[in-house]
Amino acid sequence: MDLESQGWQRLGRASGYDEGKITSASMLDQYDRPVEIAVTRTSAGLDVIVDRCPHQGVAFTARGCINRYNQLVCKWHDWTFNLANGTDTSARGITLQTVESQVHEGHVWVRPDPNVFY
Repeated sequence: MDLESQGWQRLGRASGYDEGKITSASMLDQYDRPVEIAVTRTSAGLDVIVDRCPHQGVAFTARGCINRYNQLVCKWHDWTFNLANGTDTSARGITLQTVESQVHEGHVWVRPDPNVFY
């Protein structure tokens, strides 16, 4: 399967993303502009999100952590997000901007959504 011909971009080896960490990466959007993203690894797996808190735009890689419940916490104002569905645990309607991702042959791949402005 040729993922690149389907719009997928390779980030790196999945083994390079440590559990409980938020790792900075970047991808190109549909207009070939760089988008800063964050790769998180929890006991539930890998998640890829835009590296920006939807509350005030703070980078999760600079001011975020993973708590013991496998949730992403923005330490700027203590907003907490469920990585499985991207929702804030206390503010209705606030969600993470997720990026489609998969692990294929040991590498993490992402695909920008052509209908989303990053």
